[in-house]
Amino acid sequence: MSKGMQLAFIAICCALLAWMFKPWAWLFLWIGGSFFVVSLGYFGAGARVFGKDRGVIPISRLVLLWPYFSVTYLLFFLQTFLSREPACNEISPGVWLGRRLKPSELPPGVSVVVDMTAEFAEHSELRHLPGYRCLPTLDGSVPQVEELAALVEQLAAEPGAILIHCALGHGRSAMAVASLLMRRRLAASIGEAEVVIKRSRPGARLSSQQRRTAEAAAIAEEKSG
Repeated sequence: MSKGMQLAFIAICCALLAWMFKPWAWLFLWIGGSFFVVSLGYFGAGARVFGKDRGVIPISRLVLLWPYFSVTYLLFFLQTFLSREPACNEISPGVWLGRRLKPSELPPGVSVVVDMTAEFAEHSELRHLPGYRCLPTLDGSVPQVEELAALVEQLAAEPGAILIHCALGHGRSAMAVASLLMRRRLAASIGEAEVVIKRSRPGARLSSQQRRTAEAAAIAEEKSG
């Protein structure tokens, strides 16, 4: 079952609970509504369901989607608390891949931070860095090829150290790093880029859609250049 279907199923279950327990109907409808709105992102609306802009999620979305955010933040806390994986790893000289970081976890010398999450607001200190960039992408999904290609082209010309992160540093951000490795000719193919990434961050895993998007973005910018 796709993530969109899973979220829609939770929304339907909450609607049934609202009908069964009418005194608490408002609570179940709020919970179900938040999951339903996010499911729309996976059915075509994209990352804009979160309204994230330059690393900030507006208050209106935080209130509307608070039940979903509560579950998301709890799962993130548990995963990072129980994991022995480093916050980030250097994939190639000056290119770091990682999870959502605290400012204190930022590697020394990193001048550019790329935030690939849609469901998390970025820490204030990080989003105020001169080199901060944000490409909101749904968990387990991909951005438009043109958006990723434009980002990778900018990063390919960056002389300083770069950190690309998503929630856990396994999918969305690994996709962007893979595309960057190919764009800089540090990997000849998406398969080779994955090998390079896994050598430093074994937990990274790209879906077939993310592989296709990473490769397409690298090729698109190579052709335009």
